[in-house]
Amino acid sequence: MKKHVWTKEDDNLLLKSIEECKPLFDHFKEQSASYSDMAVWDAVAGRMLPSVVVTGAACKRRYARIAEKRPDAWKTVSDMVNAYERDLAETTFDGVTEILASMDILLEVMSGIHTEVLSLKKAWE
Repeated sequence: MKKHVWTKEDDNLLLKSIEECKPLFDHFKEQSASYSDMAVWDAVAGRMLPSVVVTGAACKRRYARIAEKRPDAWKTVSDMVNAYERDLAETTFDGVTEILASMDILLEVMSGIHTEVLSLKKAWE
């Protein structure tokens, strides 16, 4: 069998076919059966017909190669969300610390007022 030389158009068709077969990937991921994975890749190869004639295994290998070359968008987004959450947690912690310090000062002032009111009440009697 002749080895297929992938072109940019073939790669785009592969990515489009994978996107069309996404429900199958999700379905078989839930079932976690090993034979199902290759069945989905065969479906991807079938979607590429008649433009590109390759096997499901070839599609899987090519997709792995494409995934290596491009940056992982989900990882980038995940890192951004984690950094945002970390900053938010730190800001919240700092804010709570300031509020607690203010509340301690207010409690001391209120205790002083309470003591003075009690002494005035005692003096009044």
